[in-house]
Amino acid sequence: MKLTLKLAVLLVVTSVAGGCSNRIGAIKSTFEDSLGGSDALRTAAVVETTELPSIFITINQQNTIFVALAVDEMLPESFDGVGGLTSIQKWLSADGVIIITQHGQLVATKGLLSDRTRTRFSTSNPFAVGLLNITDGAEFLGELSWQPGNHEFYPFSARYSLVGEQQLDLVLGSFAVVSYQEVVNIPLIGVNYTNRYWVDAVTGQILKSEQMITPNGDSILIEVARPVNASVAEGVSE
Repeated sequence: MKLTLKLAVLLVVTSVAGGCSNRIGAIKSTFEDSLGGSDALRTAAVVETTELPSIFITINQQNTIFVALAVDEMLPESFDGVGGLTSIQKWLSADGVIIITQHGQLVATKGLLSDRTRTRFSTSNPFAVGLLNITDGAEFLGELSWQPGNHEFYPFSARYSLVGEQQLDLVLGSFAVVSYQEVVNIPLIGVNYTNRYWVDAVTGQILKSEQMITPNGDSILIEVARPVNASVAEGVSE
């Protein structure tokens, strides 16, 4: 599958932010004027073009795109089965592709040839709990929906295994991380796939991940450039 995400910035949109479209347009224009090639964008100078939280994404191992966050969106507990409000991030591309993340996990997309339309844990949400806080080998249950084909509410199990500790070099700096493997099993279609997460050993925030968007479909790599959580300390450059 070929996906054109261009160099336009991906930005969060919410239903409650007044004047958000003007802000998005201004930031988008600034980035389009200042950024050049694709993989060459992965530099500290690019991250410093905005004080907004930002990430780098790569779909299907194609060119890396720099992405900035405008606003978080708060949803009720029913969104992920965890009590209270929960925060999600919606990232929107110039050609209409939307990528939605929550607690560092990809939960939905819109505008791709194959879209994930829903991710919901029926037990507790391991990403809300924090991967650092779950038992090695723990299994969680949930439902996954995707298109095309009207695949709705397919039960899945996800088992989490500790891979090890390492030093992860990002544009933001160098971080001590704990890496985890997530093996997802969807028995109704006989599919298993593996996601990887690199978690800040101090804050518990997911700094980098490799996830499947749909079963047997596209993959996405997400790398934090500037964290959403302002309390996350900057890494130590080597």
